[in-house]
Amino acid sequence: MNGFVFASYKFFLKAQMVDGSIPSLTEVAIAGSCCGVAMSFFATPIELIKIRQQNMLESGLGSVSTSKLIYTIHREHGLKGLFRGLTATAIRDLGYGAYFLGYEATSRYFTTPVPNGSTSSDSSQGSMPLWVLFVSGGVAGILGWLPTFPMDVVKTRMQSTETAGTRSITRSEVTTVDNPYRTIISTIRHSYRIDGARGFFLGLSPTLLRAIPVNMATFAVYETVVGLLSP
Repeated sequence: MNGFVFASYKFFLKAQMVDGSIPSLTEVAIAGSCCGVAMSFFATPIELIKIRQQNMLESGLGSVSTSKLIYTIHREHGLKGLFRGLTATAIRDLGYGAYFLGYEATSRYFTTPVPNGSTSSDSSQGSMPLWVLFVSGGVAGILGWLPTFPMDVVKTRMQSTETAGTRSITRSEVTTVDNPYRTIISTIRHSYRIDGARGFFLGLSPTLLRAIPVNMATFAVYETVVGLLSP
């Protein structure tokens, strides 16, 4: 997924550049947002399967293989079932615009322009100090999650359930209850009703604690490898 993100980001970035000049931060943000939407088509079924498997373990239903779970969802809901939450995932992954914007803006801030008009943050030069890569990657990780984390909560709650009603067993009868997580709007309304605004940020702290070192390493490795492989 990271390979696709960086490849598609470069594709959408180059699509906006006509003269080979350094892209503006606006172009960076647009390219990042476009790559996020494209990546959501891969991320949606993968994350849905992961969430369903984790929920089965937590509910005491035991483990099930990935292939069997995919078969079951496809049999009951068709291909559409594997892409439940696609719109919410795409909205969340628009955050890649802020992700790459944060990285580029930070790296350009900490690097010195060179005579030809480019900056030492150009990965083809491979001259950006390692500490700048770490700082820029950390900032990217934070900015990539802060504006989109509430939608990640919505997406996760949607993918944890089916589109139809849920079975509710009481002492006297078995009833079918409407699923409050059917759509993005119903999920937002129900989540706010039971948890308030705070509910949309549950889990943000550990997510940021993970995102900072992960993206520091990701960009450091990416820029280093690109520098080594570039002619």
